[in-house]
Amino acid sequence: MVLCDDDVYRESRWFVRWSKPLTTIEFHINQQYGFAQESVPFGDAILESADNVKIGFELCEELWTAIPSHTRLAMQGVDIICNGSGSHHILGKSNYRINQLILGGSQRIGGIYLYSNHRGCDGDRVYYDGASSIAQNGKLFVQINQFDIEDTCVATALLDLNDTITFRHKKSSNCFESASRQEHTSIRFDGTLTMKMAYPTERLADEIREVEHLQLTSTEELCDGPPAWLWHYLRRSKMSGFFIPLSGGQDSSAVAAMVRLMCNKVCNSVKQRRERDGVVLTYPDSNTISTSYVYNHNALFYLRATWPVNTLPKKPELVLVHWLEISTVITLGLFKGVVELLFPGVVQYMAYLFSIVIDMAVTALLKIFEMAYGFMPSFEVVRINLFYCANFLFLRRTTL
Repeated sequence: MVLCDDDVYRESRWFVRWSKPLTTIEFHINQQYGFAQESVPFGDAILESADNVKIGFELCEELWTAIPSHTRLAMQGVDIICNGSGSHHILGKSNYRINQLILGGSQRIGGIYLYSNHRGCDGDRVYYDGASSIAQNGKLFVQINQFDIEDTCVATALLDLNDTITFRHKKSSNCFESASRQEHTSIRFDGTLTMKMAYPTERLADEIREVEHLQLTSTEELCDGPPAWLWHYLRRSKMSGFFIPLSGGQDSSAVAAMVRLMCNKVCNSVKQRRERDGVVLTYPDSNTISTSYVYNHNALFYLRATWPVNTLPKKPELVLVHWLEISTVITLGLFKGVVELLFPGVVQYMAYLFSIVIDMAVTALLKIFEMAYGFMPSFEVVRINLFYCANFLFLRRTTL
């Protein structure tokens, strides 16, 4: 067993790794709990169903190690390998995880790999981007959309275990190596996982051949990741929106743009869910949607709980004005230009715009600097002149 102790993780602070590989012990259960069985196996083992399907488990960090556990499990004839992961988002990390680790690993040793990744955030500095997948023998059959904002999303695939047997038998070197390895302890259970294929009632899942179309570029991840984090933070904190002191600089403008992208993401999610489920909604007017469907969708449910009227907006602009409150202390004439640049066509809807004109304060500060030092700073960017004066006066005051 491997625990993650790098980057933002310190799992050994909370857990102790199992130090007896391929071994289980019998953990006796107190009879006062009322269970029918007297003991339960605890340790490193694989599950085996009544129809002889073997299931193994790989922990999150073990997928990234030099000798991953799925190699050892596949050598023991495990048919299905499950990985319940909590892998946070880093630019390009998801593409590497899918292409190199999951597809590459199943291509090397064969078998079905079920990868389930955490989604969302709890307000801390990391975000889990999901992209849960199902692969077999190096082929991708299912992948849930990355940065999906719904709390729960389930995907299934009907696969043929005989394809795994055929795939593994083609590599005689793997067969010889598996025969020399120590075997896992198997824990059998009464359930069955296969269906009779003499008269199949369901169709096998189709392979996703154009995997690159599912994967986002770094720019697309930047336009999807931070807005998804903002959405989860807004919904979990139960706040009414975001307040941004908009200066027109890179920082505040970028945050404001991310809020707009978040509104687009929420509206697109509602639209896609409505189209996928075939729900027909009635529109009281061109800007709102009916609330009869809100309890079946996370985004709509949150909107219904926070919206002050009986209808919900379907335009991102109207969602934006409800969730975004902007104030500025920049000079006259620049504020509306910045807002219009970031949110075209939104100024007419904005109800929460607070603009404080500080032209007189700026002029006074520059005059004080000129009187004190006998010159006026001149930079290509006018805003830097003000920053230079303010910082210089502050440093002069602290040194005195």
